[in-house]
Amino acid sequence: MTSALGSPHDSPPRDVPAPGSLAASEDVDAFVLAVRVLIDQRLARYFAEKRAETERISPRSVELVAALESLTMRGGKRLRPVVTAAAMFAVDPRARVEPFVEIGAAL
Repeated sequence: MTSALGSPHDSPPRDVPAPGSLAASEDVDAFVLAVRVLIDQRLARYFAEKRAETERISPRSVELVAALESLTMRGGKRLRPVVTAAAMFAVDPRARVEPFVEIGAAL
């Protein structure tokens, strides 16, 4: 299995829990990787939206958005979102994943 601390651009292994089953995950590496994948996917959508918006407003500023995206997406363990997700599921194992993804992406 790929380590959960590998590159965020690594393809997730097949045994990554589905978003609805994160709380039931007993495999810490799979949980960490699943959280990272969800957060990275949300951030990718955010930057795609911002690039399109910036292109309409000020095409010369697209380079700035691209630089911010590069800094944000270059990796890291996404430790804050992982701890937030673990705390959320500790409090309510049936919690919905969607609100957490928005919070985790903001961290």
